[in-house]
Amino acid sequence: MPTNKSRPTSANPRLAVLSYFSAFAPLPQAEAEALRAMLGRLTTFAAGNEIIAAGTLLDAPKILASGWVCRTARLPDGRRQILDFYFPGDLVGFSSRRGAEAAASYISLTRSDCAQAEELLRNAQEDQPHWPVLAHICRTLEQQVEIRLLQQIVRNGRQTAYERVGHLILEFYGRLQLSGLVQDNSFGLPLTQEILAEAVGLSTVHMNRTIQHLRKAKLIRTEGGTVTIQDKAALLSLAGRLGPQNQPGTLQSEIWEAQTALTRQP
Repeated sequence: MPTNKSRPTSANPRLAVLSYFSAFAPLPQAEAEALRAMLGRLTTFAAGNEIIAAGTLLDAPKILASGWVCRTARLPDGRRQILDFYFPGDLVGFSSRRGAEAAASYISLTRSDCAQAEELLRNAQEDQPHWPVLAHICRTLEQQVEIRLLQQIVRNGRQTAYERVGHLILEFYGRLQLSGLVQDNSFGLPLTQEILAEAVGLSTVHMNRTIQHLRKAKLIRTEGGTVTIQDKAALLSLAGRLGPQNQPGTLQSEIWEAQTALTRQP
């Protein structure tokens, strides 16, 4: 269960969320202030806590301000398939469809701080939203989830283990860059190899071998929970392009050449 107390947010989570949202469309001052207000108080979830249970009505989405969250399905024997990851700035459990229910559970993989986003949900569901840019961004983020799920199917269904892991690392890189969480081609990866294996359908042993292979090829470097991409062009060539490339955070060279990438404005 989450901690019951809500606590004031620090500047860094606000900046990460604002950076992420602004990557999809420049926020007018009034809408940026509204988003900051939502981030004024956060609820903390410990690693392993369920944030939203499968079958729950998706009427209380959250803005992830810090930490890593996953969407996951579990087999009767306990095996787990991670379907998607959520980073600072992402909307957790957001669906613009009225009456939608969670098809899978949302689990906190690390300590995670979340802000309530019911106001964003109500705004996005209105025919004439009070915050039109925020409504556009929310719908875009919702579309991004679908794109990532399609890429997950292709990645795990048709790619080799080497390609899968390379693609996943590039996905992390592109999305974290939008939150300002990439520096000098490096980003924090606070996940075990077991968790990564659950995302790409490999055994932990196979995941370890694949990571070692990427290191030996000098495509990545890992040290102290940090991943550094050493040869982005070679890693992109290995991973391939699995879907639409006109969205922020997808595998496109433009993501590496700019701090943000803008989609069509509302």
